Formats: sequence, C-alpha cells, structure tokens
Amino acid sequence: MNTPAPHETPSRPCRPGDTALLLLLGAVALAAHCAVNFRYGFFRDELYYIQWSERLAWGYVEQPPFTALAVYITRLLLGHSLFALRFPPALVHAALVVLTGLMAREMGGKRLAQGLAALCVLLGPIFMANNALMTMNSFDQLFWALCLYILIRRIQTGNARLWYWFGLWAGLGLMNKLTMGFFGVGLIIALLLTSYRKDFLRKEIWIGGAIAAALFAPFVIWLATHDWCTIEFMRQYGAGGKTVQAGFLQWLYMQILTVHPLTLPIWLLGLWSCFMDAEGKRFRVLAWFFVVMYAMFFALKAKFYFLSPAFPILFAAGAVPIERWCMRPARRAFAGVYLAILALTGAALAPLAMAVLPVPALLKYTAAIGVNAGVTTEQVTETELPQHFADQFGWEAMVESVAKVYHGLPPEDRAQCAIFTANYGEAAAIDFYGPAHGLPPAISGHNTYYIWGPGHATGQVLIAVVSERRREALEQVYEDVRLAGRNDNAGLAMPYERGQVFYLCRGLKAPLEEIWPGVKSYN
Repeated sequence: MNTPAPHETPSRPCRPGDTALLLLLGAVALAAHCAVNFRYGFFRDELYYIQWSERLAWGYVEQPPFTALAVYITRLLLGHSLFALRFPPALVHAALVVLTGLMAREMGGKRLAQGLAALCVLLGPIFMANNALMTMNSFDQLFWALCLYILIRRIQTGNARLWYWFGLWAGLGLMNKLTMGFFGVGLIIALLLTSYRKDFLRKEIWIGGAIAAALFAPFVIWLATHDWCTIEFMRQYGAGGKTVQAGFLQWLYMQILTVHPLTLPIWLLGLWSCFMDAEGKRFRVLAWFFVVMYAMFFALKAKFYFLSPAFPILFAAGAVPIERWCMRPARRAFAGVYLAILALTGAALAPLAMAVLPVPALLKYTAAIGVNAGVTTEQVTETELPQHFADQFGWEAMVESVAKVYHGLPPEDRAQCAIFTANYGEAAAIDFYGPAHGLPPAISGHNTYYIWGPGHATGQVLIAVVSERRREALEQVYEDVRLAGRNDNAGLAMPYERGQVFYLCRGLKAPLEEIWPGVKSYN
C-alpha cells in the first residue's frame, strides 16, 4: 500500500503554456454557455430558487441555503435576466475545466495530459447540462472538484495543513447540497482502506472536519426549528418512487453516455492506474473513493448524475498514462485523431445538454435520438422533449391563463382571492410572472411553499391550479367548486403541466389555518 511521506514528489512546475491552454479551454466553456444560455426560458427550479432568494433563510425543505444566496447575489449584481442568472454556472463550468487540468498536472501530467483531462470535462454532456442552468448541481460539481484537488495536493506534497482548506470547501459544499455528506462518508471509507488512515491520528484532519461542521451548523439548527423537514422530505422522496429505479446496466449506460462515451477508456484507465500503475498507485485512495461512491449511489437508487462530480479525478488519472503512451512520434498522430473525434462527438452531443438548437431543430434532434437517448432521472412521462428542456417552457403562458380567470372575477372576489398550485414550479411561476398581471402571491403545500404558509390569504375565494383528479379533495373543503379554465397554452411543457385545470372555489368549510396541515406535500 502507499504510505504517506513527509513530502512526496514535488508538483510539476507550472509552465505558462500549460496554464494558457487550460485557461483557453475554460474560456471556450464559458463562451459556449454565454452564447446559448438565454435561448429557451426559465427552468422550473430556477423560478423556485428565485423565490428562495427573496425569502433568504438558513435552510429550505429540499436543501441548505447556498444556492439561494448565490441567486440573490447574482440578481443583485447582474440583474434579473435569464442570461445573468445563468452566468455563474457558466463560470463554474469554466473553473471545473481548469481544475481538472490542474489535477492532471498534480498527478504528473504534462500539457497533453492536462489538456485531455480538461477537454473531457469541457465536452461531457453531464457537465454541460449541470452548468447550463442555475441549480445546486453546478456548485456541487465545483465543491467536489475543489476538495478532490486539495486531496491530490495533500498526497503529492505531504502537507497535512491542507485539511483545513478541505474543511472549508467541504463545509460550503454541505451548505449547498447534502450529497456532500455522502462525499464525506465515501472519503472516510476510502482513507480507511489505504495507509492514509494514519491521517486520522493527526489533528489537522479533525480541525478540517470541525471547520466543515461549523459551517454546516446553521442549517442543522434551522432544521431543528423546522421539525427536521429535510429528513421527512428525503424519506418521502425515496419512498414515493419518484426517481428511476435503474438496474445495474442501465445505470452504467447512463454514466457512460452522459460523461461522453468516448471518455470511457480514459476514466477506466484512470481507475486502473490508481490501483495498479507503478506511478499512479500513490493516488489509490482516489480510486477507492470512486468505487465507494459508485456503489453507494447505485445502492441508494440515487439519480445517476449524483456521481458525475467524481469523474474528473479519473479523467486526470487516466490522461497521465495516455500521455506517456503517446510519447513516441508515431502515436502522437493517434492522439491528435482521438482528440479531434472527441471534440466532434462532444459537439454532436451538446444539444442534449444545452440550448444549442432553435426549438424546431431541437424537436427534430430529440425525435431522431428518442427524446433523451434513454437517460432519465424521474418516473415521469416525457413527450417531445426531455424533462430538463420541457421544464423551460410554458410557465408564462400558464400564468397568463390564470390571470384571465382572476380578472374575470367580480371585484369583491378578487379582493380576497388566493391562488393555490399543486407544485412549487407553478407557484414560483405565478410569483415571478404574476405581479406583471396583477396577481396575488401563490400558495402551495409543496415543499418549502408549505413552510411559507398561506400568508395573508383567507382562502374564502380560491383559484386552484391542479389536476382534474384533485376536484374531489377540493370539494371536501369547499362548498362550491367550479371548473374555470384549463392550461391549454402550455406548449412544450411537461405533460402533467399541460393537463392542469383551474378550479374556482368558494365557501371554505373551515378556517384555512386548520386545513393547511393537510395540504403538505414533501416530494
């Protein structure tokens, strides 16, 4: 087994040409996102996070508050446009490209290895997709990469004080998304499986852990004062069968396709190198980390993309032996051809991940590949578009349809009318687009909207944006429930959004405060 030494092989010297290449590839990622990220519309979760940012707190039902704060700062500094909102994740993709190249440098790679590893992240559909939208998944990839880069530096330099920096980034990562907790569990197991278990006898790793815990503590306190709602949410989310229960081969297929099929030999070689290669074995803890995370997420039936932040370490580890193999002049031509094919196929896969194509061309593209090429995360019916695109359409049209119902009411009804929605996407859309149409704030029992409660709404007059099967439930609490309209203008939205109807409800049978606990829906 590898044994940590007071100092290992010094890091490869920083050559300006190498750094320039990485910065260039990062700039390409940034430019690509900026060229297309405003093309469709706001994503369901983006609308929701905007509402989080307008109600800043130490936590929300689904996640800690980092994304809400990021949205708040972005809108404060850059404005409220779609382009502005998606600029930070574009920067994250650029940073991730550079960081992956630096990982390869720390693992002994020269320019080819650094460029190849960075190119894998630049062209990987999952990295394009997760950084094309303002979501916590973008920052999750970044925090994993920062922690893994520091771990590589710890191995390479023997500097145990780097655990302090690790604790900082891990703590911020925990305040972004709870998958960082699984990261921590996976890393502890990986350390215990190697001679780096000795680090647990050093104070530095415990101080780093204390830093992470201190940063995470405000969210834990918030949870304790909100009935541990996130734990209830996670339990309901898993028990509800919302995520796709993929078998081993399907889950592996989705990993291979979404990180880019042609990178398969690179990351498999990286795994082999860290376990078996004479020069790569000092990074064996990274290989164990990947194996543990793969097994953990698959066993938990997690969404396939939860594993994606772990791939950059294998890209970096695999690029180094490839570079050594390409040292002979005859093999350099092969490397050039491979890089060209990798780039061309990455460009061909980009429309799966980003708003590259105009809508008519996108429809033809998705029809040709079977909507989403067999990649899915939730058990929902998809039609013309995969979910991450379909959820960017139809929101403003839905709000306009609700506004027609609202403004058709007598003035005395409008004065006390509330708008109730079945899910947070509809509620957030009404809160975002509704003020321009004179609509009151939305209320909903879904996730964090439940915690926010009914506000000043009395519920005596209610427009309910729900599916038709919810009519019976409405009739249990209202004297009069009438169909007032349908969401007929949803366009390319998800099928369940196109099926929503608008019920006008009057005559509440009990005070809204008494009814409210019954509308809670965590999933």
